[in-house]
Parts: sequence; structure tokens; C-alpha cells
Amino acid sequence: MMEKILWTRGTQAMIQEKKTVFISGNVQLPLEVGARAFISHAGGTIFTSAVVAIHQIAEGLIVFETHNSTYCIAPRQSPTQAFAYRQSALCA
Repeated sequence: MMEKILWTRGTQAMIQEKKTVFISGNVQLPLEVGARAFISHAGGTIFTSAVVAIHQIAEGLIVFETHNSTYCIAPRQSPTQAFAYRQSALCA
């Protein structure tokens, strides 16, 4: 998991781990750093916090990071891609 430093004081740091979300859905493009992402998933729409980094945009997988989470989105027609990414990320 990725870590986010909330505050520091001297040599102490409060660290919060980001959650990683693995889902099958469709991301509304364009996906832009600084803007919220919109993900169609399970008959609804997920509105994320602002995107801080885009790690991968490919036909079978979109991976991006927001202030709060890291998202691994597989297009609906390819639901196993998100799981495959998760397995490779856990093994790395």
C-alpha cells in the first residue's frame, strides 16, 4: 500500500496508508491530474477526490491515484485485468 504523511513534528510523522480499489467499470475520459475522476460501476457512478497521479492508461487497465486512494479500473468487458494487476502489485 502507498503511504501518505499527514503531519510531521520533529522526528515523528503521522502516516496514513492509502487504500487500493480494484473494480470493473468505465472511467469517463479525459482523466486529468487535479480533477475528480468519474467511474461508471455496478449501475452507478463513483466520484473520486482529485487525481494526483496517473500511473497507467491502457486498453485493459487504468491505474490512477487520488488524494485518498489508488484505483485499478478494468473495463467491464475485461474484469480479470484488475485482479491480475492486483496480483502483480502484491508480488512486487
